[in-house]
Amino acid sequence: MLPLRAQEQTSADVTNQILSLVSIVLDVDTKINSRRCQCHRQPESCTYVVIEREKGLLARRVEAERTNNGLENLNLAAVGAYQIDGQAVMRNVKRVRIKFGSVADRKNFVATFESVRRVYLDSLERHEQLRRVIYGTSMFESER
Repeated sequence: MLPLRAQEQTSADVTNQILSLVSIVLDVDTKINSRRCQCHRQPESCTYVVIEREKGLLARRVEAERTNNGLENLNLAAVGAYQIDGQAVMRNVKRVRIKFGSVADRKNFVATFESVRRVYLDSLERHEQLRRVIYGTSMFESER
């Protein structure tokens, strides 16, 4: 899961916005697409990353609630993929664009994202191998 702080594009004034977090579930089909930003043309100056999933991202949005004294309450546990009941599941979101403060920050994020994705894919492959070993030798067939 990738938690992100959401910001409305319609307002540059961040002080009046309610704190909002978006969590994106990372799976096999969730990828970084450098063709959707300037990375493929100008990799040394692009500060954006576009994460997408062809069938749509598995994303949820959780917003803070303002109290009478102006403070915001946010249920961080609700950000978790399996914790949300009745919260805003974001539908039809194909991609998310993330802006970084520097090219170095973007490159670090991409490296970490790809590393985590590789570990996940390797664990799926290992799980499949173990499944074949366990179920491939039929322990439940009766002798004939």
